[in-house]
Amino acid sequence: MPKKVDHSKRREQIAKSTWEIISQKGIEHATTRKIAEETGISQSTLRYYFPTRKELLKFAMELLKENVGVRIKKIMEKDLPVLEKLVQLLMEITPYNDISRKEMEVWFAFITHGRKEDGFDLNYDDVLKVIELVLTTLEENDLLKKNISRDIELEKLYSLLDGLAIHALFNPERYTPSYIRSIIENHLMSMVVID
Repeated sequence: MPKKVDHSKRREQIAKSTWEIISQKGIEHATTRKIAEETGISQSTLRYYFPTRKELLKFAMELLKENVGVRIKKIMEKDLPVLEKLVQLLMEITPYNDISRKEMEVWFAFITHGRKEDGFDLNYDDVLKVIELVLTTLEENDLLKKNISRDIELEKLYSLLDGLAIHALFNPERYTPSYIRSIIENHLMSMVVID
């Protein structure tokens, strides 16, 4: 009797193998042959799911974004004080643990690849959307200082997170999870009304 294959899970498995290769060796080493080997399937099976490398890379990128989005949604659904919720949310888009570190390495590889590859639309303003959510949440809870420019705060927080992401990737001994968290908390406190 033929084995029943869950095609959705197989596609995810292939994408995760792609992430593994990218995080270990770089996106240029994520060839269909190496991805098939890493996944434990033949190249023809891989081509059944992803006829081109570009389609595979796009799917792997979208799955990565989706996974982060699911974690962010779970954080927003938690019953936590607003500031704690927002700190956790911002931590989720920094490389503070093994999972997020690997995702960030892969994400930066996708950004670099997307700048060189025609038709590889990154649409990478998802971080901007998270920051807008943070600012909106602060406003809705009357926590955002009235005398600050929302646009400038958005750019400051965006720059801070980008900087933390890069430094934490290249210097994880210095940028520990607790250090990243304290920097995020400190910045948020500079934006909020304190009673």
